[in-house]
Amino acid sequence: MQVLLAQQIGTNQYYAIKALKKDVVLEDDDVEATMVEKRILALGCECHFVTHLHSSFTSEVSLLKLFTGVKTNYFVVIISVLIFVC
Repeated sequence: MQVLLAQQIGTNQYYAIKALKKDVVLEDDDVEATMVEKRILALGCECHFVTHLHSSFTSEVSLLKLFTGVKTNYFVVIISVLIFVC
């Protein structure tokens, strides 16, 4: 799992990108937890303490989640990743 801070070119908009490898999610039996996380973070726009899930993408190998409001919430994403891993 990897969390990256990215800035959209030409704007001051920041995003956190969380990348998960599908095979690791399946091996660790974290499919349900990953789906619950997606549903909770999709509600982030209604709560100022939760980073908002902007979008999610999938490929044959990875799951990518794009979060907005990350300039102040970037560390919240990292903490949630650490909690998810531990």
